[in-house]
Amino acid sequence: MKKEIINPFVEKINIEDVFYDAITKPKNVCLVFNRKGEFMVSIGKMEYYPTDQGPLKEWDFETKRTVKPDEHFKYVAEDMCAEIYEQI
Repeated sequence: MKKEIINPFVEKINIEDVFYDAITKPKNVCLVFNRKGEFMVSIGKMEYYPTDQGPLKEWDFETKRTVKPDEHFKYVAEDMCAEIYEQI
């Protein structure tokens, strides 16, 4: 059985878009991935992205940080994806 390779950087642009949509003040953000490559961004209670997916029930990799509206979201997304990649 071939082992599937998970690359969190594939979703970087989607994660960045979540930040543009949701970060209007400093917020604690949690990024998680499972072994299937599915991801979820959690920002506060009951705020899960992508919204059409709903919250993931289980995940294998996780990183957290506080994101401020004046940060460059592109680099925040890259840093968080790198932290996930290191765990994989």
